[in-house]
Amino acid sequence: MHLILANFDHADINLGFKRLTQEQLIRLESIKGINARGQFLWSRVIYNGLMRRITGKMPSFELKAGQAHPSFTHNGETYFTSISHTGEWVAVAFDTAPVAIDIETIKPRQWQTLSEFVFPEHTTRWIKESSSPLESFYIVWGQRECEYKLKSWPQSPHLFRASKITTQPHNLMLTCLCDPNSSWKPQLLPITLLENF
Repeated sequence: MHLILANFDHADINLGFKRLTQEQLIRLESIKGINARGQFLWSRVIYNGLMRRITGKMPSFELKAGQAHPSFTHNGETYFTSISHTGEWVAVAFDTAPVAIDIETIKPRQWQTLSEFVFPEHTTRWIKESSSPLESFYIVWGQRECEYKLKSWPQSPHLFRASKITTQPHNLMLTCLCDPNSSWKPQLLPITLLENF
């Protein structure tokens, strides 16, 4: 599995624009909000870079909002993708089996109220009784996000993984549902590589 994580806070957007397809540039123009535009731009820069590394060319399709990403085949191998973002962070995964990722900023919030509203009682109890309820909340939240993303693909055995990533000013929780045989090695992309990916 390819799993790329990047912070685009100080990245040069002009370099990012050069890495998008015409269809992606048109869609970018329709996105309101500076942060949402940055998330779209840099997630597509990474997506396109991985696509070029695997197939030797840019994607011939755009990922549709609110829909499962289409798989694609190259040299007889089928690839699946997942994208997630939070704040000024983006994460992109490619694998040869269905994959889903979620990234969340671990920040203080009313996790108990939200947990009681969203999760079953036993899950809320587990979160509350854990040694770090806030982190446990984000682990379960990420797992649910990944399950939602995978609902379009046929059932296959998946392994849930979670990693806390220490950053400033807030830590991140990266979660993934993937094939048990897939490697789990998130790669943090420095800005200079992000801008030229």
